[in-house]
Amino acid sequence: MSLRRSSVLLASLFVCGACAPPSSIGALRAPIVGGTSDTADPGVVLVIAQQPNSQNASLCTGEVVSPHVVITAAHCVDPATVGSGAQFTVYTGDNVNNATSNADFLAVQTTDYDHAFNPSPQTLQNGHDIGVVILKSALSITPLPMNRTPVDNSMRGMPVRLVGYGITSGTDTTGMTAGIKRTTNTTLYQFDPLLLYFNDPNHLTCEGDSGGPAFMMLDGTTEVIVGITSFGDQGCTQGGADTRIDDYADAFVEPFIMQYDPPPPPDMSQPPVTFDDGGTVSFPPGSVGAACTDSSDCSSQICAMQGSGGFCTAPCDPSVTDSCPLETHCGTIDTGHYCLRDRRGGGCSTTLGAADASTAVGFGLVLMLLGLGLIRRRVRQ
Repeated sequence: MSLRRSSVLLASLFVCGACAPPSSIGALRAPIVGGTSDTADPGVVLVIAQQPNSQNASLCTGEVVSPHVVITAAHCVDPATVGSGAQFTVYTGDNVNNATSNADFLAVQTTDYDHAFNPSPQTLQNGHDIGVVILKSALSITPLPMNRTPVDNSMRGMPVRLVGYGITSGTDTTGMTAGIKRTTNTTLYQFDPLLLYFNDPNHLTCEGDSGGPAFMMLDGTTEVIVGITSFGDQGCTQGGADTRIDDYADAFVEPFIMQYDPPPPPDMSQPPVTFDDGGTVSFPPGSVGAACTDSSDCSSQICAMQGSGGFCTAPCDPSVTDSCPLETHCGTIDTGHYCLRDRRGGGCSTTLGAADASTAVGFGLVLMLLGLGLIRRRVRQ
């Protein structure tokens, strides 16, 4: 959907809306659909695509997952939907219509997307609607954690928080309500191997929310991105579908993070781990095998407790050779398969820490694509 009002970019901006409010906003009801204004999510940003010399632009929502890497929907950066030669900008403020500082608009180095994505409305349920926007300069905003463990039946009916910059109602055919970051609360209705589904008609994403996050608090303390807004019904009154991030965090997103924000070299000043058999090894901070006290110490967001201490781990497949990095092997923690330190002696049991419990493991389909000139198609962005 397109906005036909000017902005500090000297263009009509087309924005992705948001849904659920943080608890500090209380019970106020205002549309995203069913959301409130959101100033508490700096890691959620606006992705702007604009053709050169055009007064029109298309907007989507994105999430900062490393200093240079913002994730969004594939259709937000795919030339088939935003046009060939589009120029991209990222806005970090809460209301693009009232933006006063050029510092809130960040230059983009490049974009990419899963090229298995097909924007045809008939193939949206085939998934792959995920892309990345690479910034020219590193952001100081704290990256948002992505869910990396499979969605399971225990998550049905769990609380979900949606965020985006889109319109607040499917009846807004001019985009006058877009451009403001909003948030709303809903629950997970259903899922399949590719998508998450939401069906609360009073709390939904709408045009312009594409690429925005669905947050879940899986461990009771930390929100993680479980989905990325992809598509929904034309009137924004029935339901919406999100790309499952657990399908793509490691396979698609992580290579971009490693390319543009590689981890620092190991801190060899830290004392090496000494095993009961006398062997020693040093693990880079945050890596699988490194010492931890809770999930936030680990790049994988999973800390395995062993006695009074702990080490970072990650899910693994015992049938796959080299499923775990050097000096670790695929073993069992609780009822799941996770990477364990090699040469672990003493018979100590290992369990997932309390902070990591969460890591255990029919409506009309229309892209949530907000872009000028696409109003008649009612495609969501």
